[in-house]
Amino acid sequence: MSWRDRLRVGSFRGVEFSVDGAGGSGGRRVALHEYPQQEKYHAEDLGLKAEAERLTVYLVGANYDLARDKLMAALKKPGSGKLVHPYLGTLNIQVQDFDWSITTRRGGYCEFTIQYIRAGKITPPTSTSNKAKQLTDASVAVNTAIENSFVSSFTVDDTAAFVEESALEKLDGFVDSIRAINGQIAGYLEPIDTVAAIVDDFGNEIASLILQPANLVSSLVSVAASAFGAINDIKVAFKAYDHLLAGFGDDLAADIDSSFSVNRAQEAINNAAINTLIVSAATVAATNSIVTIQSASSASTSSSDNAFITLAEAQSTRDKLLTTVDSLIDAGATDEAYFAWADLQASLVKYIADIEPNLATSNTTTLNQSVPALVMAYNLYGDANREAELVNRNSIANPVFMPAGVELEVLS
Repeated sequence: MSWRDRLRVGSFRGVEFSVDGAGGSGGRRVALHEYPQQEKYHAEDLGLKAEAERLTVYLVGANYDLARDKLMAALKKPGSGKLVHPYLGTLNIQVQDFDWSITTRRGGYCEFTIQYIRAGKITPPTSTSNKAKQLTDASVAVNTAIENSFVSSFTVDDTAAFVEESALEKLDGFVDSIRAINGQIAGYLEPIDTVAAIVDDFGNEIASLILQPANLVSSLVSVAASAFGAINDIKVAFKAYDHLLAGFGDDLAADIDSSFSVNRAQEAINNAAINTLIVSAATVAATNSIVTIQSASSASTSSSDNAFITLAEAQSTRDKLLTTVDSLIDAGATDEAYFAWADLQASLVKYIADIEPNLATSNTTTLNQSVPALVMAYNLYGDANREAELVNRNSIANPVFMPAGVELEVLS
């Protein structure tokens, strides 16, 4: 059987016609992300385009005018309809446009050009859990990229002793920072002993790990993930994040002078690589902590101050992470790292946008005279039980006296 044998009589909603020609277009929806002062870009695949097609058909014969009216009526009906396409088979289509023409030179003949798209199906909206998964998946890709980047630049092989000593000192500083965080926020860590043991094990193995860069990356990433993963409060997690940024966030690119010896140059490269690794690991761990804490809060039946409360808090935290990622990219990220970070940024923006409708907005108010927090909560919200919210949000020392004459933050 040839293609001619497989041709079918064309019709739409039961009205038959002859076909003069057919065509169409397709492709994929692509969002192009271009960044200021960057030589690179990222093309995000958003899925298939709607399949737009066109069909040129004609009606001919003594009763062509009756058939013309029937086809016009079928094309004007609302909703999708069944098209028997001579070349493509039976399709469910939505008509967009059509035009028709009749000429005196060709009596008993009417031609139609029909523009349509495949009707498709309704897809339910994507849930928050999918946005969270996209963000955690992006974090995994970043970890892979930063490991490859670190391994390609860091080495203490065939170098002077001071190069190794400098790297050890930098990594010891990371261990001290994690221990300091562990001590300062012990009340927010569960179980603190487990985190301390992981940090101690890493500290004891640094001397051997610097000889195995890939193992060093996985171990350091694991320490950061354990420390942040044990924190059950977003605000506390980002205090820890700020602490690490203050210690390691400045020198992410090696500053090598032309007068440097080979060893001095490698020392600078190693220190920059370690700083980048620490900041990258902390950024990924802090990002994952948002998903973990926010998900736990959503699943809880009781209210919690551990997750984002206000839209401003979520947006400020998002912007902090995006700014840090920009710094990591600007410091000379590899192509692999660049695209991994860009994906994480896009996933983070989508995740925060997805949880925004559930967050409160904050405003300020000023009291004319001091009142107890209990009274202020009742006056504002009709709920005296929200007293603690006002006290904690405004760092009030004595809840009996909410200060007058100063701006106080309240939730709408």
